[in-house]
Amino acid sequence: MVVKTHSSNDKRMRGIKTQALRFKNDGIPVYGLGLEGHFYTHDIDMDVLKITQYFESPPKGFYFARTELHRKTVYQKVAEQPMQQLKFGWTEISGNFHAPNGTTSATVFLEIVDVDIDFLMDSASLQILPHDPHWSSKAHHRIQTLRKAPVTVKSYHVIIMMYCRLAPGQSAHGVYVEFMQQKSSFPFGTAVHADHLGNPSYQAYTDFVLKNFEWAVIANKLKWKGVEHIKGHTNYTLALNAIQLLESHGINMRGHNMFWGKDKFVPSWIPAMSPSNIVHEMQAHVRDIMSHTQGKLLHWDVNNENLHGDFFERHTTDPDITHKMFQWIHSIDPSIKLFLNDYSVLPVSTMTTAIRNQAQNFIKSQVPIGNIGLQSHFYTTDIDIDVLKYRLDKVAEAGLKIWATELTVDAADEHKKAAALENLLTMFFSHPAVEGVILWHFWDGSNWHQNEALFNGPGITPNAAGQKYLDLVHGSWRSHIKRRLDQDHPVNVTMFKGDYVMHVRQHGHVIHQENFTVDSTGKDLTVHLTGADQCASLPTNVGTYCWPSMKHQCPNLNDLQRSKEGRRANMRLVITFSVFLGVLFPSKAEVELLKNADFESSSFSGNWHCSDCRMTVHTENKYHGSQCVMISNRHHDWSGVRQSVVLEGGQWYVAKAYIRLANGASATGISIELKQQKHSFGFGAGVVASMMTDTHQVAYQDFVYKHFEWAVIVNALKWRLMEWTKGHINFDRPVNAIKVLQAHGIKIRGHNMFWGVDGHSPAWLQGMTPAEYITEMKLHVQQVISHTRGTLEHWDVNNENQHGDYFERHTGDPDITAKMFQWIHSQEPGVKLFINEYNVITNSQCTTATRNQAIQLLNMSIPVSFVGIQGHFHSSDINIDVVKYRLDKVAEAGLKIWITELTVSENDANKKAVALENLMTLFFSHPAVEGIMLWGFWDGAIHNAPAKLFEGPNLTPNAAGQVYLDLVEKSWKTDYSQTISPHTHLSTTGFLGDYVLNVKRDGHVIHQEPFSVDQSGKHVTVHLTESAERFFIPLQERDVQELVMNSKPIKMRWAVSDFNSWKNARGWEGELLTMSNESLNLALKFFILEVHNKSGKEYYPNTIYELIISLQHYLRVNKRFVSFLDDTEFNTMREVLDAKMKSLSKQGIKLKRRQADIISIDQENIMWQKGILGADSPKRLLETLLYSLGLKFALRAAQEHKNLRVGENSQLTIKTSPNNVRYLEYKEEVSKCNSGGLTHRKVEPKVTRAYGNLLQPE
Repeated sequence: MVVKTHSSNDKRMRGIKTQALRFKNDGIPVYGLGLEGHFYTHDIDMDVLKITQYFESPPKGFYFARTELHRKTVYQKVAEQPMQQLKFGWTEISGNFHAPNGTTSATVFLEIVDVDIDFLMDSASLQILPHDPHWSSKAHHRIQTLRKAPVTVKSYHVIIMMYCRLAPGQSAHGVYVEFMQQKSSFPFGTAVHADHLGNPSYQAYTDFVLKNFEWAVIANKLKWKGVEHIKGHTNYTLALNAIQLLESHGINMRGHNMFWGKDKFVPSWIPAMSPSNIVHEMQAHVRDIMSHTQGKLLHWDVNNENLHGDFFERHTTDPDITHKMFQWIHSIDPSIKLFLNDYSVLPVSTMTTAIRNQAQNFIKSQVPIGNIGLQSHFYTTDIDIDVLKYRLDKVAEAGLKIWATELTVDAADEHKKAAALENLLTMFFSHPAVEGVILWHFWDGSNWHQNEALFNGPGITPNAAGQKYLDLVHGSWRSHIKRRLDQDHPVNVTMFKGDYVMHVRQHGHVIHQENFTVDSTGKDLTVHLTGADQCASLPTNVGTYCWPSMKHQCPNLNDLQRSKEGRRANMRLVITFSVFLGVLFPSKAEVELLKNADFESSSFSGNWHCSDCRMTVHTENKYHGSQCVMISNRHHDWSGVRQSVVLEGGQWYVAKAYIRLANGASATGISIELKQQKHSFGFGAGVVASMMTDTHQVAYQDFVYKHFEWAVIVNALKWRLMEWTKGHINFDRPVNAIKVLQAHGIKIRGHNMFWGVDGHSPAWLQGMTPAEYITEMKLHVQQVISHTRGTLEHWDVNNENQHGDYFERHTGDPDITAKMFQWIHSQEPGVKLFINEYNVITNSQCTTATRNQAIQLLNMSIPVSFVGIQGHFHSSDINIDVVKYRLDKVAEAGLKIWITELTVSENDANKKAVALENLMTLFFSHPAVEGIMLWGFWDGAIHNAPAKLFEGPNLTPNAAGQVYLDLVEKSWKTDYSQTISPHTHLSTTGFLGDYVLNVKRDGHVIHQEPFSVDQSGKHVTVHLTESAERFFIPLQERDVQELVMNSKPIKMRWAVSDFNSWKNARGWEGELLTMSNESLNLALKFFILEVHNKSGKEYYPNTIYELIISLQHYLRVNKRFVSFLDDTEFNTMREVLDAKMKSLSKQGIKLKRRQADIISIDQENIMWQKGILGADSPKRLLETLLYSLGLKFALRAAQEHKNLRVGENSQLTIKTSPNNVRYLEYKEEVSKCNSGGLTHRKVEPKVTRAYGNLLQPE
């Protein structure tokens, strides 16, 4: 990839540059990975050469046909399957192509761009796509049956039968009924320009849209790049004005589009962001646009043209990011229909099967997808309707309804365009899977391509194609029916589904009017006419209908009730249904043109040819039949399987095959992953010392360990509380808390050494002389530092000194605070010393005073390191400009700043969330601020309840708490992964802090390295000395599982059994495989402490260790890759394991080695004499052989005897010594003490010799 960088001023982030280099070194390919630091963030432009995949394995597959035409070769891309993943399994890739006139032969072949991808192939096919000369009449028949009632239950119109009965002598002369369709239930609509609608300069355009269309889609003004061209500056004005106008005229609307996955259509400020930040912005965009449009739009195109654009997959490193887009929108408005929307599906076949496959994968993954949108831009009038129907049928196999979302026909000849448009609209309207047709503009004043226009000029005059559209949509496919009412004769009519108005007229005058809707559930209308020439309307009954086969159960029309008031005419509407069966293709379509198409023959002579690759028969994981083929050892993107066939020119053909990826996380199988472990910016919280060691506060402790990298003991280090009585100092509580925090890698601030506000110093100081005060103060410093030396990073020296001069008054020394700094510094020079004050940024009382104090201390050469600003905000109404001004003022001292006690007191969690986000964003972005400490965070450990961020026994985040987590653990933390391949260069940016670099092959870590990113940058090089070409036989995941299970099956079963037995006895909820890391850490901690053997005795220390490692193996075999000994989530478990093993060892509970007794020669002779050993029976011979082999070759465990191998690769060899003495040599391979695995990789195998008995050779 070629990288272009542009600097910007975000000093929280530094560039991490990676590049994958491939070169030869003594014949061994080496992959080099370089990381190099940059000072600012970068915008990244990338050109990808020959590689389109990312994350798990999404190679792009193509199905080509190469035809021979007059000795010239013509290549056609038949089908494409982008973003294929291993988890998809078998996938159909198919399409159709036209063999030009004069074609004599063709070669069909399958390509995958990424050369290191191996794949399986099965059930290929090449057949003629038949031509149906009667397609038009069949389409019109489908319209009559599909769109009108008699066709199907889902039809768009009904048969209405009206019965009229009048009393003797009464005449219905001059009475008739008229049905006028107001709207069609089949949507016909258009794309509109939001800036034209309602614009007086385009009044004719507005009037035309409102008169002629019932659906609309805003063409451009809802697209993200246009809505938010500059980050944070959104403009919905034109779109919302257009939506309001359309809505007021009863026009339904589609949303186009929420995201657009092509690089050039993404806001320009997005690509430079980290993956987590991009996801954060995407979610914010969804929330924002839905807040403006919810309830106004019926559809959303979610990730437009996703099959052609994978920007979001690449930049978020999430292959399923489009799934999440659907879920985000659905979670806000479950009623809205969400669409895939793509092109190259109907006009050409490259994406026909691909979009069907994508829809099916969405459904399997339970993504809330509603419909499939097919854009339908046709650039010719030469459209084969048979092919079009085939492609529609293929997409419909997904089981979702289809919309033609952007229909155009680009043709200069308006008459040819009219004929093509008529055919297209007829096919769409007649197809049972199609639910709507949207034109992509209609007027030459708004169409992108002028030749697509259906209407021209300022008067929006229809050309031949436009007139054809109006004739069909507003004429042929709309019902306007009049029928005379005759006595005793029913009126049978059919009507398209939609909204109607019914007029009953007599002598031309409307005597009854009624609005109703015709749908597939039927309609029951009754009109009562009273008197000879008058009528009155009675209530309408909805929903009654009769099946043709059930007419005997319907009301008897001859028995209609007669009114006492006179004669009535009764009209009854009855809906009937019938089923239309499709027509089978001619048998010619079923003739298979490929030889050995199903690969059932293992002989590929005369049929399949593998060009520049290896093709082998594969009997497992086949799609159909008994076998398939594996394609491997590919060296070029065109390397693959192919077959040549004789074709007939002028025909359409359908090519199909099923493929399944067999390997790889990428084209090389190699990917890198950068995971930030810690920030260099301090994020932390105040903690209660007693709760950090309380066994009943495990949830609180685990929360602290998981979410904070810094902590401050809120009270236990304060002098008054630590030494309430003179000389009786309680160091245990703070020191124990410090130990557990340190054990979890958390840095700690000391708060506070002195507190100069009256009432916060030990009461027993009262009455002392100034000299005694100073003596006690110095002693206090010495005693505290002696217990905390090396464990604290910071000390707040004289807390809130601007608000309290207790020590100045009682020592009589105005510079006593300066001396406090010097005393602590002399005891521990490495600790950072703080001023710590309030009323500095929440109001301005001490803003300048704190700055001045810092400057004065610096001028006196006092070792002050930082300014601590407490940050207690008592309202969410915070002016950020004022806060920044005050921060800038304090920063003038030249010292870095920490926000040491941040709280926002607000009962409304949402208001608190907004305020907290603004504050933290300001602090994190301010060049002088280096850390933020929350002052309490949980309602179970905070004195000011309105300041809480987390609530309840599970520490559940409220809105403000969620904002904190989202900012610190997502938006401001780097998590980056990418594939690497030859000639690929990648560049990204990362927040300053500690990282771990994982190099993965096929998803498994093969190298890991920690490093830190700071302003000086970082360069890391990793050399992998094994070539991908050496490992040409791919294994399946089950092979890996079987290998591991066979290596330690007994230990795994034992460990899992012990854990489950303990879990059940303890009543512990959750299963081992599904527990979260947090729950598993907690469970294992207690399991280690409580587990005993079956006799109730303690296990040996090494046995407990084996239990834990065996459980880890079990999890990994089941695709959960955890490391109990390395992952930070299991720090607590490791501490308990270490403590338990030490405790057992101190008690003398250790494994005692067992040693076998020696068998003497005399004892052996006795066994021979008594017949225990011998050769007189098979059983005795076997026992003698067992004894002799054990004796001569030191075989110990039974498994060593079972595994003893002779014949091929025999472990026993007859040799002759230099003294010409023959002997039998045994070479150990796997034994009880040498399993051959990692642990014993350096153990030399045992070799023993048994010499022949020269004295008694027999």
